[in-house]
Amino acid sequence: MVHEERRLWFWRALLLFVAVTAVGTVVFLLFSHNRDADNKLVQTLITVATATTGGATWLSKRARPAQLPLERAADELAEQLRRQWEQGAAERGLIHPAPIPVRWQWSRHQVTGPVADAVGGSGARRFEPLPGLVAVTEKQLGAGTVDGLIDVYGGLGSGRLVILGEPGTGKTCAGILLLRDALAHRTTRSTDDGPRIPVPVLVTPHGWDPTVESFAEWLAARLAQDYPLLRAPEYGMNAAMRLIQARNLAVILDGLDEMPKALRPVALRALDEQVNFRLVLLARSDELVEAASTAFLRGAAALELL
Repeated sequence: MVHEERRLWFWRALLLFVAVTAVGTVVFLLFSHNRDADNKLVQTLITVATATTGGATWLSKRARPAQLPLERAADELAEQLRRQWEQGAAERGLIHPAPIPVRWQWSRHQVTGPVADAVGGSGARRFEPLPGLVAVTEKQLGAGTVDGLIDVYGGLGSGRLVILGEPGTGKTCAGILLLRDALAHRTTRSTDDGPRIPVPVLVTPHGWDPTVESFAEWLAARLAQDYPLLRAPEYGMNAAMRLIQARNLAVILDGLDEMPKALRPVALRALDEQVNFRLVLLARSDELVEAASTAFLRGAAALELL
């Protein structure tokens, strides 16, 4: 943004200079009676204008930052998220002392399809396991603990995970711990593996109206607002949207139950039809059950916190 402001003021000053010079020349020519001097003045002004325009173009190119690879934006965003959620986890007491292990099981509620769809059976696999992880089996989705969610998240063939539970069971905390584990996993892999591991972001759906804009459009605007680095000129135009389209991001969406009641099934349908990247949905059981009676996230693994 600093580069953009500097360029803007530079061009404003140049235009002002050209305007003042042009007005002054016109006034001089109107009141001058020496045609030889007038011709010399015009030729001099043309020379100066040509040199000024060339110099301005050169300076503008020099001022424009070099375009950096989109992967650099992903790495920088991952580091910022790591710092942000280290602090967030500490404030919630999720680091010290060690949190009490929370267990989960395959949900007894009908909020998604069969478990075979989640693991990618019958040729329905949409995502290969993240580097360093293995494909999840149906047996593994029967029960587990929150600290093992990274294996589920990174090994699901569908790439879709729903975590539900009653109020106070720790859904948001589970999402934060999963995000930290996913960021840590990305950091520990080799440089070659990095671009293949998406950067997880945790967002709430506040302000998203699925009847007005797509999830990707809303998400790109939200991320660009929350993380100014995605607006940096060195990453080019619409860096957030390009990260989404390239599947360089994964989303943990917390708080579907806080949306207006009428919009919840609409949002579920939009997520099901539009999202082609890894998605984790956190929601209260009752609200999700009601919304899923009309639309649901196909292929998602539905895990219920105990």
